[in-house]
Amino acid sequence: MIDYTGIPCPVCGKEFTSQDDIVVCPECGAPYHRECYLKEGHCVYADAHGTDGAWKPPHSHQEDNPSEQPEDTQRVKPCPRCGVKNYKDALFCDKCGLPLTSNEARPGGYPFPGQQGQPPMGGPVPFVFDPLGGVNPNEDFDGAAASDVAKYVGPNAPYFLPVFKRVKSTGKGKFNFSAFLFTGGWMLYRKQYKYGILITLLLVALTVASLMTQLFVWEPLLETLPNLNLSTATPIDYIPAMLDKISDLGFWEQLPYYIPFITTIFSWSLRFFVGFQGNRLYYHHCVSQVKKINATSAPEETRLKSLQTSGGVNIPLAICLLVSYMIISYLPLFL
Repeated sequence: MIDYTGIPCPVCGKEFTSQDDIVVCPECGAPYHRECYLKEGHCVYADAHGTDGAWKPPHSHQEDNPSEQPEDTQRVKPCPRCGVKNYKDALFCDKCGLPLTSNEARPGGYPFPGQQGQPPMGGPVPFVFDPLGGVNPNEDFDGAAASDVAKYVGPNAPYFLPVFKRVKSTGKGKFNFSAFLFTGGWMLYRKQYKYGILITLLLVALTVASLMTQLFVWEPLLETLPNLNLSTATPIDYIPAMLDKISDLGFWEQLPYYIPFITTIFSWSLRFFVGFQGNRLYYHHCVSQVKKINATSAPEETRLKSLQTSGGVNIPLAICLLVSYMIISYLPLFL
C-alpha cells in the first residue's frame, strides 16, 4: 500500500506525517493536506490529467516487497484513487477508504464536506467520500474499532457510523424510517435474526388474529344487520351499526369483536418502538458480532473477509418476507 509519509505536499511542499489529514485526487491520486487542497481549490496536476505529466504514485510497499503481494493476481482490485492493490472482495480501499463498488470515484464531483458553491476554474474539485461518515477509523465502539464496524455494516456505513457514535456518546439513536415501516423484516434484512424472528412472528400473529376475527366473528354478525350489502359496504357503513349491535352484550362477549382494534394498536406501537430503537439495537448487534470475529485467531485477511461476509444485508430473505406479507395481507380477498 502507498505510505504517504515523507512525500511532499504539492501545495505547501511539507512532507506528510502519519498524523496528517490527507485527501487525494480521484483522477491521478495526488495527495494533499486537506487544508492545502481547500486553499488551492483544485488538483495542481489538473491540466496534465490523462497524460504522462500527471502525478504518479511512488512504488507501493507491496511492489517493493513482492512476497507481500497477493499470490493470485486475479484476486487484486486496484484502487482508482490511490493505486493500492486490494483483494477483489474488498468493499473499501485499505489505504484511502474509497468504496470499491459502483460509482467509486466521480472526478467531476464536488464539494468536500463543508464546502459550498460551484467548482473553481482550473479543474474539477475531487469528490471525497468518507466511508465512515466522518467518524475516526480508530473510534472505539465499546471494544470494536469504527473501521471494523464499517466493514461489517457494508455500503450503508456512512449513515450508520455517525448514528452509532451518537448512541455510544448519548445513549440515544436516530429514528429509522426503514425500521419503522418494515420492523421485523428490516431486522432480518440487517441480519439481526434473533430479534427479527421474534418481532416478525409477533406481527404475523397479530395480523392473523385480526384477519380471523374479521372472517369468523365480524362477518357472521354483519350478516344479521338489516339492509347491509357486504359486497359494497365500507367500514363507515357497518362499524356504527355493529357497535350498536354488540353494545347490549356482556364484557367478555364483546371482547372478541374488538380484537382487530387491539391488534392494530399493538402493531403500530411495535412499529414505533422499532423505529426509535432500531439503530440502537443494530449498534449493539454490530459491536457484538465484530468483537466475536476479532476474538478469533484467524489471519488478518480472513478476519477482514469475515467482517464483510458476516455483516451487510440479506436480500433474498427480505424478498421472501415481502412476498409472504403480501400473501397474508390479501388472503381474505380470496376466501
